[in-house]
Amino acid sequence: MLFFIKLLNVTKMKSIWIIVFLLLIIGSCYKDVFDKDGFYGNCKAKVNGIQWNGNCLVIKAVPACSPDSCISLSFWNFDKNDNLISKIGIQQVQLKKGKFLLNNFEPWFKNTDYHFLYSEYEIANERFKNAYQIYGPDSSNFLEITDLDLSTGNINGKFQARVVRNEGPGVDEIEIEKGVFNGKIKWD
Repeated sequence: MLFFIKLLNVTKMKSIWIIVFLLLIIGSCYKDVFDKDGFYGNCKAKVNGIQWNGNCLVIKAVPACSPDSCISLSFWNFDKNDNLISKIGIQQVQLKKGKFLLNNFEPWFKNTDYHFLYSEYEIANERFKNAYQIYGPDSSNFLEITDLDLSTGNINGKFQARVVRNEGPGVDEIEIEKGVFNGKIKWD
């Protein structure tokens, strides 16, 4: 009888060690899904017919919206040396699925949703070079959120826009087509 009690205690200890071991393995496998700069996911588009790839950053839009009611989408394009080349920004995006018309970024003080801006940077020092905005309301300038899961923060969608440079000599127009993105909302 004493033998069976000792065996039972040894079996309980083994079970406890196995559970502790499994918890350690599971804990070590957890990784923060965001990289050091807060990016998660990617974005692809055709910019004047040329493939454009970027990293996806999705954050709460503060103070533009009431808490947790809208987000800002930001897609950053880097060269092979990690220099910032260009950025696409869509601000004040409501947290709901659907297709929405994009608006001009300025005047920013107007409380409109879906502000769109395309920016270019000088590669040598990542200094701002040009900004392009929606020229006017047009149904071909849109953002469509195709998938949104608020419990996980996962968000997917597509977009397109025709933008013009808002400063400098001459007219410079850019066509952004077939834009798709997948990301995760960074709630903090």
